[in-house]
Amino acid sequence: MIPLSDYFGKVIDCRKVVFDCRFFHFSNNTRIQLIDSFYSFVNSLFGEECVMHWTLSDRAVCNQNDLILKLQNYTDQDIFMDMIGDVKCNRIYNKTTLNQYDRDLQYRLPFFTTLSTKYSIDYPEYSEENLKPYANLNSIEELKNAIKRVFDLEDRINKNVYSDHAIQGGCFTAKNLEQDDSFFGVISLWISYFSIQDDIKHLTGLLYQYGTKIATEFTDINVIIKMNQSCLDFLDSRLFFKSLNANNDGSPTTREQRMLADYMYLQDIGWANIISPYTARLLEIPKQEQTEFISMEQDHTCIIRELGNGEVSIQNKRDIAETTIQDMKSIKSIVYHALYPGTGRFPITWPYWRSNWENTPIFSGELITENNQIVFQHKETVNPLFLSGTLNTRGRLETT
Repeated sequence: MIPLSDYFGKVIDCRKVVFDCRFFHFSNNTRIQLIDSFYSFVNSLFGEECVMHWTLSDRAVCNQNDLILKLQNYTDQDIFMDMIGDVKCNRIYNKTTLNQYDRDLQYRLPFFTTLSTKYSIDYPEYSEENLKPYANLNSIEELKNAIKRVFDLEDRINKNVYSDHAIQGGCFTAKNLEQDDSFFGVISLWISYFSIQDDIKHLTGLLYQYGTKIATEFTDINVIIKMNQSCLDFLDSRLFFKSLNANNDGSPTTREQRMLADYMYLQDIGWANIISPYTARLLEIPKQEQTEFISMEQDHTCIIRELGNGEVSIQNKRDIAETTIQDMKSIKSIVYHALYPGTGRFPITWPYWRSNWENTPIFSGELITENNQIVFQHKETVNPLFLSGTLNTRGRLETT
C-alpha cells in the first residue's frame, strides 16, 4: 500500500473502493456476531501494513476480546463504531501519530490548498464549455441534454487534494421500533484506490468473498461493492434524495418506514451487488439454469448467481477499475425495482453536475425538467408490506 501521508496537500486520484453492507431483521446476538466478524475481517486485511484506531461510542477498542466485552453491554441500545487507518511510514507508526495525522487532515490541510473538494480539478473547464452556456431558462431542454451527456462520459477520474485516511470504516445499528426484537444497520469500509491500486483486483476479490460469506451466514443483508469517485464519505447516488412521501397505496410513509427503507431497499449500484432473498423478491430475473446474464449491450456482460440461501449476486465481468458507466446501466436495469425510490430537484444554475465525475448511471426517463428545475427521479414508491416484512410472494422474481 502507498502511504497517503507522503502526498499530504498534493493532487492525486481521489477514488475510493466502497464496501457497503446494510442489514435488517437481525437479533441483538446476530448484530454483535456481524460486527465482530467485520472487525476481524478488516484487521486481517490491513493489520500488518496499517495503523488502525477503532472506537465504540467514542471509547477506544483495544482488541477483539475488548470489543466483545463492550458489545455485550449493548442489549437494546444503538451501536456506533468507527475506524480510521493509514499505512505505516515515518509519519504514522502508532496510534498517537495516527491521531495527530487525523488532526492534520482536519485543521492543517486547508492551509495547504485552495482547491474545493466539490469538484475535480479538470471539471471547471468542462463545465464552462459544455454546461454553463445552457444554464438559462431559454435553454433548459438543452441543459438537460448536456447533463445527460456529462453523466454518460466514460473514463473520468476525480483528481484533487485527498482529504481522508487510506482506510475508514464504521458500523451503526438501531432497533426497529415496530418489532421489539429486530435490529437494522450498516457496516461500511472505504479504501483509497490510490493507496491500493497495485493490488486492487486481489483486494476486491477478498471483499466479494467476505460479502458472500456474511450474506449466506446472516441472510438479511444487502452488499454493494463499488468504486466511488468522491473522497467525501457519502455514496455517489446522492442525486436521488431519500424524500419518501407516499407508499404505493397512496398512504403517507411513516418515520419508521423511511428508516427501514434505508436498509431494505438497495441504496446504490455497484461493481458487485449481493442482494438478500427478501429484497430479491423485487427483482425481475427469470429463474434459469444459466448463471451468466448477457445484457442488451452486446459487449457488456455481468454474472448473476443465486447463492446457497437464496441471496442473489450480480457482479460485473470486468474488474472494478475497468467497469464502465454502461456496465453500471446494465446492472441498474436488472435491479431497478429494488432501488430506493427518490427524487432530487435542482435549480438550473446548480454548478456541480457530476462535478466529482461520480459513477452514477442515469436513464433518460429519470432526468426531466419541471418548473424550471432539473429533476432526477426513480419512478417507484414504497411498498408498505415489503417494509413491514409481510410480503409473502416473490414479487417480480419469477420461478419458472
